[in-house]
Amino acid sequence: MPSKKFFLSILAIITTAAQAGGSAPLFSAQRQVLPDLALPSDLPTRRFAIDQQSATVGGDTRDQTWTTHVNYATDPALSIAYGLQLDRTLAGGTNLVYGTRHKELLLNAIYAPQEDLRFKFSGGQLRRTDEFEFASGAYADSVMQHTYLVGMRKYWGSALFSDFSLNAWHAHADDTEPGQQALVRETDLAKELYIDPRALAAGARRGYLLNLALTPLPESRLELGTGVDQTSYHFADGSASRDDHASHRLHYTQYLDNCSRLQGNYQSKAAWRSFGVSLASGAWSIGAARSFDRDSGDGGYAINAGYTIPMGKTSGSASSCGSDLNQARTFGSMVNSSVTRSSNLPVAPLVQVDPTARPVLSAVSAKDRAQ
Repeated sequence: MPSKKFFLSILAIITTAAQAGGSAPLFSAQRQVLPDLALPSDLPTRRFAIDQQSATVGGDTRDQTWTTHVNYATDPALSIAYGLQLDRTLAGGTNLVYGTRHKELLLNAIYAPQEDLRFKFSGGQLRRTDEFEFASGAYADSVMQHTYLVGMRKYWGSALFSDFSLNAWHAHADDTEPGQQALVRETDLAKELYIDPRALAAGARRGYLLNLALTPLPESRLELGTGVDQTSYHFADGSASRDDHASHRLHYTQYLDNCSRLQGNYQSKAAWRSFGVSLASGAWSIGAARSFDRDSGDGGYAINAGYTIPMGKTSGSASSCGSDLNQARTFGSMVNSSVTRSSNLPVAPLVQVDPTARPVLSAVSAKDRAQ
């Protein structure tokens, strides 16, 4: 049971707190807010999740991150991601996938020779087994693919130029030949024997994405982006198919008084265009967007409104209102970037059934159906 000395100590603390508050009551009816989140520490952060289809476990420290993911659903696979920051200028990471039909190894390197300059290099190999439909029937084959990516991003402290980034990638699948297969086609008068070449056309994908950010006005940000993504296949008869996708992007943000910001955006891709505008003030936001198909002209409208519930103390000062703008001009974690797989790298082999390699007549065995 607590002693009398313990209760006297508690009473002294309460009395001191009341005197420090002046004439304000000890228990105030003012609106309460959640306390600030704790600052990051060197202690590892653990992650764990499990459900009926997969399980994930991982951890993070200041200079490394790791994640293990097990998928035990329709296509069992083990995925491992590990990143390590070697020093102030260099970090490396790897993504490994090992499954029954899908295997991939991707290596990433982040190099930051200066605080305002960063390079990223990625290279990997992917092997996947898929089922292809030929004239002679379905056939499962394994295809190897190689991927490469190089990217850079630069920041400036000038009044006009904010930052510049460029990413270029290339991926190509190795040639593979499942081998010929006999095919019998029966008519009313004969049985015809064909040879199905079962040819697969290996493809290649290459492209680039360029972004330039400007500050034309105080507390503003204008982002200009353009890029091309090209996929090509070469067929057995000497012909080729080529699919080019060009994209353009324009995004403008103006930070206003009272923590308000006005945003407008425009995007153009091969099949559609879209533009929108939004206004946000504090926790509130409202916006409208319009998108339409470039060929048919069909499209739609969207209107959205939102409210953000704060999870900690917010000062509402002008300096905190510009935090979004300052964050847009800074790099993310080198360790996290070293384990991030670029969305521009294909996740499946670039291979398809060669439409020009048709079955060839080998012999005809005539059979009189009338007899």
